[in-house]
Amino acid sequence: MGRVYQILTKWIFMLTLPLFSLMFLFPDATIRFFFGAKYVSAAPALQILALGFMFHTFLGLNGLSLLVIGKPKLNMIGDTFAVISNVLLNFLLIPPYGIVGAAVATAVSYFVANVFRSFWLYNETRIHPFSWNYVKPLAISFVLVGVIKGLNLRVASIWYAVPILVVFLGVYALLVLLSRSIDKEDVELLLAVEKRMGVDLEIIKRVLRKFV
Repeated sequence: MGRVYQILTKWIFMLTLPLFSLMFLFPDATIRFFFGAKYVSAAPALQILALGFMFHTFLGLNGLSLLVIGKPKLNMIGDTFAVISNVLLNFLLIPPYGIVGAAVATAVSYFVANVFRSFWLYNETRIHPFSWNYVKPLAISFVLVGVIKGLNLRVASIWYAVPILVVFLGVYALLVLLSRSIDKEDVELLLAVEKRMGVDLEIIKRVLRKFV
């Protein structure tokens, strides 16, 4: 169960990374595309919310795992702490900071709930998401996101952001392969997906096998 948890967490993180990168690196263009230019002022709030939810993804399916091992009360306690922190922070932060304060409150509640769940999951089962082949992709993503953020790129439309994002993901995928962050379980999971969907992923499998 612990090994499956680590593999699934790595996959969930990497599959979520493109959407997170779009919202965090190009919040103005994202909001303008989905909601219109009059809501662009909410861009900082979107970045904060994206960070909060990505932290949830970063630690894996801790809440569901607590349910699986028969500890739903611990899950409920974590949610209760999150609700309490959310309400208190909303009360404190919304008056002076508005929507940004509300976003911070929500992001912190994600942090509180997930730290609590992950702590108790580890305490009960010694299960955690941090294999070496998960830490490497994490570090690569942090560095690349930091580099692009440091460039302070300003794009007027999401259609200008997409090519940048494609290059970012291409470099990310290459570095993940070169760092040999692929496990044999990743290939096995891909085989299961291939069988379930009825598609031929032979090219992808060949590439992955060379770097396992």
